Amino acid sequence: MFLSFKSVPDFIISCILLLFKAGFIAGGYFYIRYASGVERAKLDEKGFYYREISRGSGMAKLGIDTGTLSFTAYGDIRDISYKKSFWTSGQIVLTLDAGNMVLVALGVLKDNEKREIVDLIKAHIS
Repeated sequence: MFLSFKSVPDFIISCILLLFKAGFIAGGYFYIRYASGVERAKLDEKGFYYREISRGSGMAKLGIDTGTLSFTAYGDIRDISYKKSFWTSGQIVLTLDAGNMVLVALGVLKDNEKREIVDLIKAHIS
């Protein structure tokens, strides 16, 4: 329960704790959003490394940045595109032999960073 209405002191304490909870959630969001040590994608001469959201439980999804990056060689990439819509903002769509993969974990990157990734990979695969 977010607020307790049992008594006035309980109500005041629960309001203060609610503010702390909201602060921790907002602080965590901004830390992840603007942290310089979090690596979401990497390019090298071999291929494309990217962060992929796990298909496991909710706890595994919370620890997305603790795992290793997924790797795809440039030869395995059929196409890559940047799509932007009102509902999903900008997304990178990676086309492999297995099908299309939307790189949702790269959604925190700025639009110009996403376009730069797409342009660099297109240059490598062509």
